[in-house]
Amino acid sequence: MDVLPSNVPGTYALHLRLSHPIERDVGRLGRFHFPEGEYIYVGSAFGPGGLHARVGRHLYHRGKHHWHIDYLLPSARLVGFWASTLPAHLECRWVMALITLPGASIPARGLGASDCLRSCPAHLLAFSGFDQQVISERLEQTMHAVANGEHLQEYQMIRAILPAQGASHMR
Repeated sequence: MDVLPSNVPGTYALHLRLSHPIERDVGRLGRFHFPEGEYIYVGSAFGPGGLHARVGRHLYHRGKHHWHIDYLLPSARLVGFWASTLPAHLECRWVMALITLPGASIPARGLGASDCLRSCPAHLLAFSGFDQQVISERLEQTMHAVANGEHLQEYQMIRAILPAQGASHMR
Protein backbone atom coordinates (compact mmCIF):
# COMPACT_ATOMS: atom_id res chain seq x y z
CA MET A 1 0.00 0.00 0.00
CA ASP A 2 2.93 2.23 -0.66
CA VAL A 3 0.84 4.29 -3.09
CA LEU A 4 -0.80 6.16 -0.20
CA PRO A 5 1.22 8.62 1.88
CA SER A 6 1.28 8.01 5.65
CA ASN A 7 -0.65 10.37 7.93
CA VAL A 8 -2.09 12.42 5.05
CA PRO A 9 -5.84 13.11 5.36
CA GLY A 10 -8.23 13.00 2.46
CA THR A 11 -11.20 11.40 0.74
CA TYR A 12 -11.33 7.99 -0.89
CA ALA A 13 -13.61 5.91 -3.10
CA LEU A 14 -13.45 2.11 -3.06
CA HIS A 15 -14.32 0.18 -6.23
CA LEU A 16 -16.01 -3.07 -5.14
CA ARG A 17 -17.30 -5.99 -7.19
CA LEU A 18 -19.87 -8.57 -6.13
CA SER A 19 -19.63 -11.73 -8.22
CA HIS A 20 -23.09 -12.87 -7.08
CA PRO A 21 -26.08 -11.26 -5.37
CA ILE A 22 -26.18 -11.28 -1.56
CA GLU A 23 -28.56 -10.41 1.27
CA ARG A 24 -26.88 -8.65 4.18
CA ASP A 25 -27.85 -7.10 7.50
CA VAL A 26 -26.13 -3.72 7.82
CA GLY A 27 -26.10 -2.72 11.48
CA ARG A 28 -29.20 -0.79 12.51
CA LEU A 29 -30.04 0.09 8.90
CA GLY A 30 -31.63 -3.32 8.34
CA ARG A 31 -31.38 -6.03 5.71
CA PHE A 32 -30.56 -5.22 2.10
CA HIS A 33 -30.28 -7.06 -1.20
CA PHE A 34 -27.09 -6.29 -3.12
CA PRO A 35 -27.21 -7.43 -6.76
CA GLU A 36 -24.17 -8.80 -8.54
CA GLY A 37 -22.14 -5.96 -10.04
CA GLU A 38 -19.94 -2.93 -9.54
CA TYR A 39 -20.10 -0.57 -6.54
CA ILE A 40 -18.38 2.58 -5.35
CA TYR A 41 -18.17 3.37 -1.64
CA VAL A 42 -17.06 6.92 -0.75
CA GLY A 43 -15.53 7.83 2.60
CA SER A 44 -13.16 10.22 4.30
CA ALA A 45 -9.98 9.77 6.29
CA PHE A 46 -9.33 12.83 8.41
CA GLY A 47 -8.52 10.96 11.62
CA PRO A 48 -5.26 9.45 12.91
CA GLY A 49 -3.23 7.79 10.16
CA GLY A 50 -5.16 9.49 7.36
CA LEU A 51 -5.74 7.78 4.02
CA HIS A 52 -3.09 5.12 4.54
CA ALA A 53 -4.69 3.87 7.77
CA ARG A 54 -8.32 4.05 6.63
CA VAL A 55 -7.94 2.52 3.18
CA GLY A 56 -5.53 -0.04 4.65
CA ARG A 57 -8.17 -1.05 7.17
CA HIS A 58 -10.69 -1.60 4.39
CA LEU A 59 -8.15 -3.57 2.36
CA TYR A 60 -6.95 -5.92 5.10
CA HIS A 61 -9.16 -5.85 8.18
CA ARG A 62 -12.03 -8.30 8.33
CA GLY A 63 -12.66 -8.10 12.07
CA LYS A 64 -15.22 -6.17 14.07
CA HIS A 65 -17.74 -4.13 12.08
CA HIS A 66 -17.13 -0.46 12.76
CA TRP A 67 -18.48 1.18 9.58
CA HIS A 68 -21.44 0.20 7.42
CA ILE A 69 -19.14 -0.86 4.58
CA ASP A 70 -17.58 -3.49 6.88
CA TYR A 71 -20.76 -5.58 6.47
CA LEU A 72 -20.32 -5.76 2.69
CA LEU A 73 -16.53 -6.09 2.36
CA PRO A 74 -16.24 -9.82 3.25
CA SER A 75 -18.49 -10.71 0.28
CA ALA A 76 -16.99 -8.23 -2.20
CA ARG A 77 -13.75 -8.10 -4.12
CA LEU A 78 -11.97 -4.78 -3.72
CA VAL A 79 -10.96 -3.99 -7.30
CA GLY A 80 -9.20 -0.70 -6.58
CA PHE A 81 -9.59 2.75 -5.14
CA TRP A 82 -9.24 6.46 -5.75
CA ALA A 83 -7.87 8.81 -3.09
CA SER A 84 -7.58 12.58 -2.93
CA THR A 85 -5.10 14.33 -0.65
CA LEU A 86 -7.06 17.56 -0.92
CA PRO A 87 -7.55 18.79 2.67
CA ALA A 88 -11.31 19.19 2.15
CA HIS A 89 -14.17 16.76 2.75
CA LEU A 90 -15.14 15.63 -0.75
CA GLU A 91 -17.24 12.56 0.05
CA CYS A 92 -20.67 14.19 -0.34
CA ARG A 93 -19.58 16.08 -3.46
CA TRP A 94 -18.23 12.86 -4.97
CA VAL A 95 -21.46 10.99 -4.19
CA MET A 96 -23.58 13.75 -5.73
CA ALA A 97 -21.35 13.85 -8.83
CA LEU A 98 -21.47 10.06 -9.29
CA ILE A 99 -25.18 9.57 -8.65
CA THR A 100 -25.94 11.61 -11.78
CA LEU A 101 -24.08 9.15 -14.02
CA PRO A 102 -26.18 6.85 -16.22
CA GLY A 103 -26.67 3.47 -14.54
CA ALA A 104 -25.97 4.73 -10.99
CA SER A 105 -28.35 3.66 -8.23
CA ILE A 106 -28.59 3.47 -4.46
CA PRO A 107 -28.74 -0.16 -3.31
CA ALA A 108 -28.97 0.55 0.45
CA ARG A 109 -30.45 3.83 1.63
CA GLY A 110 -28.34 5.41 4.35
CA LEU A 111 -25.34 3.08 3.99
CA GLY A 112 -22.21 5.04 4.87
CA ALA A 113 -24.15 8.29 5.32
CA SER A 114 -25.17 8.21 8.98
CA ASP A 115 -22.98 11.22 9.79
CA CYS A 116 -23.47 12.93 6.43
CA LEU A 117 -23.80 16.70 6.63
CA ARG A 118 -25.42 17.14 3.21
CA SER A 119 -28.22 14.57 3.53
CA CYS A 120 -26.78 12.19 0.93
CA PRO A 121 -29.09 9.22 0.32
CA ALA A 122 -26.09 6.89 0.80
CA HIS A 123 -22.33 6.78 0.30
CA LEU A 124 -22.54 3.43 -1.51
CA LEU A 125 -23.59 3.47 -5.15
CA ALA A 126 -24.24 0.58 -7.53
CA PHE A 127 -23.50 0.86 -11.24
CA SER A 128 -24.85 -0.93 -14.29
CA GLY A 129 -22.70 -0.23 -17.32
CA PHE A 130 -19.73 0.66 -15.10
CA ASP A 131 -17.15 2.85 -16.85
CA GLN A 132 -13.98 3.27 -14.80
CA GLN A 133 -12.70 6.12 -16.98
CA VAL A 134 -15.89 8.15 -16.59
CA ILE A 135 -15.85 7.60 -12.81
CA SER A 136 -12.20 8.73 -12.63
CA GLU A 137 -12.91 11.84 -14.67
CA ARG A 138 -15.94 12.77 -12.56
CA LEU A 139 -14.02 12.37 -9.28
CA GLU A 140 -11.08 14.42 -10.58
CA GLN A 141 -13.33 17.19 -11.96
CA THR A 142 -15.06 17.51 -8.60
CA MET A 143 -11.75 17.54 -6.71
CA HIS A 144 -10.28 20.21 -9.00
CA ALA A 145 -13.40 22.39 -8.75
CA VAL A 146 -13.21 22.34 -4.95
CA ALA A 147 -9.45 23.01 -4.97
CA ASN A 148 -9.84 25.96 -7.34
CA GLY A 149 -12.75 27.35 -5.33
CA GLU A 150 -10.72 27.20 -2.12
CA HIS A 151 -7.49 28.32 -3.82
CA LEU A 152 -5.65 25.14 -2.84
CA GLN A 153 -2.69 24.01 -4.91
CA GLU A 154 -1.02 21.19 -2.95
CA TYR A 155 -2.96 17.96 -3.51
CA GLN A 156 -3.00 14.88 -5.67
CA MET A 157 -5.38 12.21 -6.95
CA ILE A 158 -4.21 8.64 -6.54
CA ARG A 159 -5.71 5.69 -8.45
CA ALA A 160 -4.75 2.12 -7.59
CA ILE A 161 -6.01 -1.02 -9.27
CA LEU A 162 -5.52 -4.09 -7.10
CA PRO A 163 -4.30 -7.45 -8.39
CA ALA A 164 -7.00 -10.03 -9.09
CA GLN A 165 -5.66 -12.19 -6.25
CA GLY A 166 -6.83 -9.62 -3.70
CA ALA A 167 -5.51 -6.98 -1.39
CA SER A 168 -3.05 -9.23 0.44
CA HIS A 169 -0.62 -8.79 -2.45
CA MET A 170 -0.52 -5.01 -1.89
CA ARG A 171 1.25 -5.22 1.49
